[in-house]
Amino acid sequence: MLPGRPPQVTFSCDRPSRTCGFQFWIGRVESFYCGLTDCETSARSTADGNSTSYTCGTVSCSCIAERMLCGEEGSIGTS
Repeated sequence: MLPGRPPQVTFSCDRPSRTCGFQFWIGRVESFYCGLTDCETSARSTADGNSTSYTCGTVSCSCIAERMLCGEEGSIGTS
């Protein structure tokens, strides 16, 4: 769907402030981002592996104008 422009996601959290950030990149160019607040984490360990879950009370996302998915000519838009 995105020849030569691989998608990538970054996600990071700061546990003391209970905040997380999510960014969506296409072809190494950031397209949109989200700030998450009031986040709680939980961890689970089993013989098959480990997992961490995040539950956040508020999510606020913004597009970067004229980027893929955010108004770039020929791309679809998100809202």
